[in-house]
Amino acid sequence: MAGRRTHAKRPQGPPLRPPRVHWRTALTREFHGARRCRAFPWQMLIPLLQSPEMSPGRRIGPPPPRRRATRLSGFDYRSPLTYFVTVCVEERRSLLAETIDRKLIPTPAGEMVDHQWRRLPRRFSCVSLDEFIVMPDHVHGILRIAFSCGSCLHSVISLPTLIGAFKSITTVAYTRGIRLQGWPRLSRRLWQRGYFDRVVRDEEELMMLRTYIRENPARWLARLTPSGRASCPPRPPRRTF
Repeated sequence: MAGRRTHAKRPQGPPLRPPRVHWRTALTREFHGARRCRAFPWQMLIPLLQSPEMSPGRRIGPPPPRRRATRLSGFDYRSPLTYFVTVCVEERRSLLAETIDRKLIPTPAGEMVDHQWRRLPRRFSCVSLDEFIVMPDHVHGILRIAFSCGSCLHSVISLPTLIGAFKSITTVAYTRGIRLQGWPRLSRRLWQRGYFDRVVRDEEELMMLRTYIRENPARWLARLTPSGRASCPPRPPRRTF
């Protein structure tokens, strides 16, 4: 009929959907950046897909940065020697001592840390203690590991195991103090990861480190800023050979 408007017929059938892409095709496009690639040697990808690098849960991308090792490479820390150890509080928070009238007074948490350090020879009979000091955000100590442990659980204890036990015991005691005595809460943990150690080589170096530990509180107070914090963390003396 003249003047009658006609409409185009819609195609019959289900609504249009985006075509599904097979995983092999998607992998081919990822490798080659092409739209279609039908000829591809899939046998070459089988070892890649079965390798541990493609296992579920494995990190994809560049490996994380490696932490700088603070231990001597290849050194046996079970050796019966004398060690100088420094353990720092997480985020260098002043939890273990406070400054009152230009004096360092241990907090209850600092007294707990000192008590647990003195008890290490009871737990490990092969360990003997020397000088020790509790500072606001770190501790210094000198200890010696003997040849045999006698009643210890291990035949010979290593320095990392010993410091790990000390950090674990003090962390449990500090958590109990938070719950029962209202000590300051921790953001993550009590101690920093790892610790700093130094192998004492002779008697002269031992006397030098003993003097450093005894004078550490005075050195800390001399570096106090108006905010009540040391300007820079004191470091043990370095011996020149």
